[in-house]
Amino acid sequence: LVRASPPAELIKNRESPYLRYGDRLSLEGKLIKPSAFSAFDYPAYLANQGIQTILYYPRIELLEEGTGFKPLEGIFWLRSQLAKGLERALPEPQGSVNKALLLGLRRDIPASLMNAFVLSGTLHILAVSGLHVAVVMGIAMKAVEILWGRRYLLHLVAPLLLIWIYTLLSGAPPSAVRSAVMGSLYLLALMLGRRANGANAILLAAALMVGLDPSNLGNISFQLSFAAIAGLIFLAPAIAKPIDQRIALLADSHPRTAST
Repeated sequence: LVRASPPAELIKNRESPYLRYGDRLSLEGKLIKPSAFSAFDYPAYLANQGIQTILYYPRIELLEEGTGFKPLEGIFWLRSQLAKGLERALPEPQGSVNKALLLGLRRDIPASLMNAFVLSGTLHILAVSGLHVAVVMGIAMKAVEILWGRRYLLHLVAPLLLIWIYTLLSGAPPSAVRSAVMGSLYLLALMLGRRANGANAILLAAALMVGLDPSNLGNISFQLSFAAIAGLIFLAPAIAKPIDQRIALLADSHPRTAST
């Protein structure tokens, strides 16, 4: 894990962000083993992500730029442009908060405000979640259908592409990836004329994410995201059914109230 500040030369010759995807860098510094603090086992937390050492503020030299996957370079460029647009359009700290809410960029949130979110137990609202992806998919489906109708399945293909572009724009957190996989399965089912199945979608999403990166199993964000959506799929219907039956009985016993 590298904690770095950009060198003065990059700050002078580049616009923010100074360290970018696709840069090949030379880093010179001392590798340090992480240590636990308070009641938090920081070494175990990092080890779960495959990280054994930390490099704090090394000397950085840019060797080459533009060496990444070109489509991803374009997406990260768009992410930086959108972030700059939010900075120009909104005062602080609203601009920083909106960059976190929409793009998953938390680096510019003032420390005092970040501490306030932590102490109030509301830090999770700054995370890009499955709800963001679902909103993007819903808006895209409706907009494409209004503009071009349902010809050539554009109202399904365009949202499929957009949810993955947005997932990458937001930094691909586990909750957004899970929602993108499930949304993709939903759209593919519509393309094939099949009924979408929530249980199959969440199981396949979990299998794909754990298969690609087994350390996801120990990721608290992964666990909470899947626990929440599993509750909606498996528990919500069982809870809602008796409530609906009770409401129906009350409506039958008070017909005037129900009609009003």
